Amino acid sequence: MSTNFPTSLDSFSTKTDNVDYVQAAHINDLQDAVEALEAKVGIDSSSVDTSIDYKVNNFFVENTRVVYLYENTAPTGWSTTGLPTDRVLAVKGGTHDYNVNGGNEAGSWQVDGLSTGNDSHKHQWYEYAGPSDADETWDSSGTQVAIDKSAKNPKGILVSGDTEGKLNFDAYTSTETHNHSVSSDSSWRPYAAVGILCKYVGA
Repeated sequence: MSTNFPTSLDSFSTKTDNVDYVQAAHINDLQDAVEALEAKVGIDSSSVDTSIDYKVNNFFVENTRVVYLYENTAPTGWSTTGLPTDRVLAVKGGTHDYNVNGGNEAGSWQVDGLSTGNDSHKHQWYEYAGPSDADETWDSSGTQVAIDKSAKNPKGILVSGDTEGKLNFDAYTSTETHNHSVSSDSSWRPYAAVGILCKYVGA
């Protein structure tokens, strides 16, 4: 028989000494199989586009194609690119910062889009049994300031379970109207599986 490879695998029968006679077909079948295997693998720098050698070399295109490896050091035949560093992996497309061509960088570690909104306000203090000179609130810088007790505003609050009696709490308001700021820096990092970017340089 001739070889079935690479369409399917060959099956050879085991020969027994002093029982089976080796014939030309036996050797020829093996030779056919070896030749088919060599053609599939290809010679060094093969130009046959169906050979494995051609596919491997032309897929990586030495020193040009970059791949991500979830490793710490480059394997044999590979070299780290050195750049870019400290990045996450992203898929191109969409309408946001990643809407660039593949092979380019986009985005920033700076967290943006944060806003305090329209939250200008004053702090209010409720106190039972009269005002105290020690009562304080806080301004937008975090400094304690005295409560404006001129804006006294009694609030009647029902005691739980009592439909008639009320406790009178005095309400005081801080003197400053302010916003609370929101800030960010570039120290934040997402939880990541860290690897390396490598180029194939040849075995």
